[in-house]
Amino acid sequence: MRSFLKSKVFNLVLIILLGLLFSCDQENSVRYFESLPHWNQIKVEDDHNFIPIAATFGLNGRVSPLITEVPFDRQKKSLNKLPPFIEYGGVKNLSGYIKILNKRFGDNKLLLDTGDIFSHKLPKAHRNKIEQFYDYQDYDVINFTETEILHYQKNDFKDSTLKNTTYLGSNIFEIKENKFLEREGIKPYFIKKINNIKVGVLGITEFSSTNSEIRKKIKGVYFQDPILAFMKNRNSLNRKGVDVIILMNHLKTMCKGKSHKVIRMGSDWENNQLKCPKNDPLKKFIDRLPPKSVHAIISTGPQHTSGFIGKIPILGGFPRGGNIGLMGLFIDKKNKEIIPSKTILFPLIKTCTLQFIGTWDCYIEKENHSIVNRREEFFQKTNYQMVSAKFLGHDVSAQTTKEALEAN
Repeated sequence: MRSFLKSKVFNLVLIILLGLLFSCDQENSVRYFESLPHWNQIKVEDDHNFIPIAATFGLNGRVSPLITEVPFDRQKKSLNKLPPFIEYGGVKNLSGYIKILNKRFGDNKLLLDTGDIFSHKLPKAHRNKIEQFYDYQDYDVINFTETEILHYQKNDFKDSTLKNTTYLGSNIFEIKENKFLEREGIKPYFIKKINNIKVGVLGITEFSSTNSEIRKKIKGVYFQDPILAFMKNRNSLNRKGVDVIILMNHLKTMCKGKSHKVIRMGSDWENNQLKCPKNDPLKKFIDRLPPKSVHAIISTGPQHTSGFIGKIPILGGFPRGGNIGLMGLFIDKKNKEIIPSKTILFPLIKTCTLQFIGTWDCYIEKENHSIVNRREEFFQKTNYQMVSAKFLGHDVSAQTTKEALEAN
């Protein structure tokens, strides 16, 4: 009888514990959308190295913030306690997030941008200020795309104002010199040593404009086949003893991810495959790659593009400083090889000025998602209060747009 009662009590306790765990999981499943407010130090084994990779996805010449309008029905439901719009992006908000990245990881990281940082008709003075912003934020590389080429070809690609940041054009071939374009501040590949690991970065691009007049303006260079250029420059990296290869691309992909949460390759990669349209340029490119020729890909597009294609982790997001992507790679110290099962993709971070204290994000649903009512409970409990955004355990302190552009 006594053992029977013990068994019943044990089963009851187990049910309660499972219920609490399920409740916590349910609670967290409707919070932290497009945000990473807290930072639980990642455990790195003594025989492993950790390489954080952070990426943004082009400013398109846009330095002022973006806004998300709060749907009228949500405002009405909140009795007008919700603001009419939520601000994010632009250089002033982006700078606050990058400052925290630099504080958290120092120089032991890669900070990349997928290119298209200018617009086609940007005045030179404004262009110089945008470059100054990237330089001051300690970016490692920017993908050299169509818009950058249009701005720099007038002076034989020699008037870059970048001092600390490198333009990367791995498939931009100079016709006259019969080689990949290379100038001061413009290279076909980039190498950085992080925690005693040599990381190589390549960047490929294609025409983003369908305007034939704009295409005619590009003279003296052409975009070599991305796979051919990738293989040539990858071989150069291998000869220089690179351990890890990261590829940035600007290929007009429409592949779409689905997760707003942390994705771990060891357990989640099969359930987080990107959904790509037929003949998508990124998917076609990856299908042509030799096996194990690249360890991670940084992309850009009009949709949330973080997830996997096969077993290759893809980090992708939206332009105009609206998002930061973050990925972590683990390397075996002895053989200096990637440990794929430990690769981690963090949620795409929306660079908001403020976040709801009830959910620690600034996500406002525009459709009748299943999570809306559950999130509404958190909003109501905290009276729809918004406070300074948090990122990686720190408060985001945004500069003004002028400060971000003129910092030195």
